[in-house]
Amino acid sequence: MEDNNSSSVKFPNLLSSFWLKIIGLITMVVDHIGATAMMLNKVGNSPRALFNYNIYYALRAIGRIAFPIYAFLIIEGILHSRKSWLYVIRLFIFSFIIDIGYGLFTLITNNTFIYECSPITALALGASCIYFLNQQNKWLKPISLIPLIISILSALNYLPVNIEYDLYGITLIILFYISYLLAKVFINVLSKNTGLDKDLLIDNYEFLARKLISALLFIIFALLIVFFNTSLLWNGTNLFINDAQFELYALLSLIPLTLYSGKRGYNATWFKYGNYLFFPLHIALIYLIFSLI
Repeated sequence: MEDNNSSSVKFPNLLSSFWLKIIGLITMVVDHIGATAMMLNKVGNSPRALFNYNIYYALRAIGRIAFPIYAFLIIEGILHSRKSWLYVIRLFIFSFIIDIGYGLFTLITNNTFIYECSPITALALGASCIYFLNQQNKWLKPISLIPLIISILSALNYLPVNIEYDLYGITLIILFYISYLLAKVFINVLSKNTGLDKDLLIDNYEFLARKLISALLFIIFALLIVFFNTSLLWNGTNLFINDAQFELYALLSLIPLTLYSGKRGYNATWFKYGNYLFFPLHIALIYLIFSLI
């Protein structure tokens, strides 16, 4: 995902977006190792098992860290890409290619073509929503409702395909964007009430405020989903996320996100596009290895 070159605030800013992506990639691989092992019946106490259930749950818990990191970087991509519309289109193109690839994979392995939307589709929908919300033209802003409505219909099972992360994914992305807006409001209010130079406050505190507000909203959101779990059910399924309590492990992503410096870091072309290709390739490799074991 693309991100910014903004200066960091006075805070322990140890991680560029490059390292956030690396953390996202590693935790995603760990998650898919657990998911693939379960899919191939290699979890449990049988002789064919590679992991017991405790290790399986640990792998999936670590994997919860990945999506919030990518969701946060979606905001960075929209805010700081030179051509944010191209960034959104690229996300949709890669998500479509990956989803078609998965369908062909299921056709080969199970003789059935299954079109299943990957998490990249959820990120693409969220990116398109933020793209239109961030437009200066007020007539374009309502278009942001389209990806939100698509996510709602998917969560209600009114679409022929399922979008991973249902309402959880796009809501989290919107919350991270709201954090960006609230940080600006906070700086304006602080400047007016204290008389401090606004530009000085922006340079030193706005990004820190944004990260802290993001963390606060994420925590509240995650807890509300758990607390109102039974109220958010539709035909027995949670509209936001299937296992809201287990998804609390995603809050661990706040550790690297809080340490984010706001700097781009290493961003060679091969790495930027390799992030997209890595998703289907690592899943295919994990499946192949586990099938041979």
